[in-house]
Amino acid sequence: MFEIVAERGRARAGRITINGRTLETPAFLPVATKGCVKTLTPEEVYSTGCRALIVNALHLYRRVFEEASAAGLHAFMGWEGLIFTDSGGFQSIKKFPAEVTDEGVIFRMPDGKEEVFTPEKSIEIQEKLGSDFIFALDDCPSYPYTRERVEESVARTIRWAYRCQGERHFAILQGGTYEDLRLYCSRAIAHLDFFGFAIGGLCIGEPKEEMHKMAEASIGALPPEKPRHLMGVGSP
Repeated sequence: MFEIVAERGRARAGRITINGRTLETPAFLPVATKGCVKTLTPEEVYSTGCRALIVNALHLYRRVFEEASAAGLHAFMGWEGLIFTDSGGFQSIKKFPAEVTDEGVIFRMPDGKEEVFTPEKSIEIQEKLGSDFIFALDDCPSYPYTRERVEESVARTIRWAYRCQGERHFAILQGGTYEDLRLYCSRAIAHLDFFGFAIGGLCIGEPKEEMHKMAEASIGALPPEKPRHLMGVGSP
């Protein structure tokens, strides 16, 4: 499903094809957190040349899961391109009260009911939504953080990655602004059965120079034949 069509140094141009849809890479994925890009219609987004969006699965689960899963995300959103669903763990902690444990992300639904978003449940929800590609649940610490907290997040993210493997799935790397932890996480999950790998935990408050350095460290051990996604970066 991923073909590299050109290379120069470590830069690559490629093509992702799935379900009759194609995405040329490198590509920018606009955020459609709750199923739409703010201020733009799906037709307007598509007319810009954009062929893929990223959606927050946990936000959809809390608000419109039955409608979205019944129709399928493409029909629900009115979107012809590819759809990537992010588990939504980090955004959810920022948006509403939640707790991260080894079991998963614990939060409250709008009706007050407590839910545990385990790695397996995250995958199940994303599959029911009908997205093209799925991101594994990860533990992304808020910035600023201590090394101890980042070590905890890396260990937990690796354990969860083992439980989230799949042919349409992306693993997420953590490691904060610690180069050795970034490389350690990369090496620990590079051999797992994932379609691609995402670099997480950047652009959350650290200096841009650190972001560039950590992004470079994150790809050190990743398989060169698989796609990579830099999460949360609007302006590189």
